[in-house]
Amino acid sequence: MGLQELFQALAKMEPEVLNGIYEKAVTDMGETAQRFQKWWTTKAEEHKWESVQGGSWRIDFDTCEVFLVRPS
Repeated sequence: MGLQELFQALAKMEPEVLNGIYEKAVTDMGETAQRFQKWWTTKAEEHKWESVQGGSWRIDFDTCEVFLVRPS
């Protein structure tokens, strides 16, 4: 429902305003991605997490387990 209301509000905006919002969203996404990667790097160093080529880390939010997904 929230996304539906957001899109309806965005559809009513002037193109100049909408472009400004888009640019800010893209900038914020880039900054957030950088902070997220920094967090993972810091945690990996703190906990001495291993890594493998092509692997990726996942979090099970139900159990709070952090685990490495190895490529198949």
